[in-house]
Amino acid sequence: MYNANPYLNYGANLPSYINGYAQQIQTQAQQTQNNGITWVQGESGAKAFSLPPNSNILLMDSESSKFYIKTTDNVGMASMKSFNFNEVIAESESKQVSSDYVTRKEFEELKGMLTNAKSDNANGTKARTKKQTNGDTETED
Repeated sequence: MYNANPYLNYGANLPSYINGYAQQIQTQAQQTQNNGITWVQGESGAKAFSLPPNSNILLMDSESSKFYIKTTDNVGMASMKSFNFNEVIAESESKQVSSDYVTRKEFEELKGMLTNAKSDNANGTKARTKKQTNGDTETED
C-alpha cells in the first residue's frame, strides 16, 4: 500500500488553473487595448516601453502633442523617432490667394483683352493694306 504514487493527482486540477490564468490574461489584454493606440507618459515613457525583436510601434504621448515610432532590430536594439503633430485645417479655411498668381476670372479677362487686341490688330492691318493698294498714302491710326 505504501507504493502509491504521490504525484498521481498533481495534474488533476491543472487544466482549470491554466484556464483561469488564460482568462485573466485575456481580460487584462482587453482592458489595456485602447482602439489600437498605445499611450505613454512623455519621452521617458516611450524610451522605457519594451518591444520584442523585429517589431515597431506607434506610441502617443499623453502629456504633449507628440508621438513616437519605436523600432527594434533582430537583436532587440531599440531606436526611436519623435514627431510633433498638429491639427490640419480644412482647405477652405486656409485658402489664401497669393499675389504671385492670377485668379481664373483675371485670366479670362486678360485672355479676352488679348483676343480683342489681336482681332483689332488684324482688322487694322487689312484696312491699311487696302488703302495702300488703292494708291492712298494715308494710314489709319
